[in-house]
Amino acid sequence: MNPNLLSQKQKIFQDLVNTTVVSIRRHIFVSDMDLDNFEQMADGAIEIKFNSSKVICFVAITEANSVGVIERNLPIPGSSYIILKLTNNDFWQEKINQKIEKIEVLKSQYASNDNPSEFAVEFQLKNGKCFCIEYLDEKEFPDTIRVIEKYEGGQCIRLKFC
Repeated sequence: MNPNLLSQKQKIFQDLVNTTVVSIRRHIFVSDMDLDNFEQMADGAIEIKFNSSKVICFVAITEANSVGVIERNLPIPGSSYIILKLTNNDFWQEKINQKIEKIEVLKSQYASNDNPSEFAVEFQLKNGKCFCIEYLDEKEFPDTIRVIEKYEGGQCIRLKFC
């Protein structure tokens, strides 16, 4: 499994505009299941299926401090993870079957060739909702992929592919 940086797969994101998310599955790190909102906050790859039949996974690329993308189904996890179907949970219910209007890749303003820091991808939906897949490497969340409503952190560079 060799993930690509988000910016290396611009065509994928361009093709996702005007499609809808139809299902979500995640690897959930078993030790994170005690976190509040663990279905979004726990570490683990995320698989998104779209109405166009496209399936992509988002994973951590720790050596690049980035979210990576893979065009395939969620791989079978190791023993530290379980797979959860999240399509029907409260977070995703208002995002499922909503047309994607814009996708932006968020990159650190301190990024370099050695440290691309493409730390998030944010999807903006027609109904005004968003979801953001974010890479974190902080004390409480080392090398973590999590899902949040919308990025509200510090300044960053927003790459618009669509």
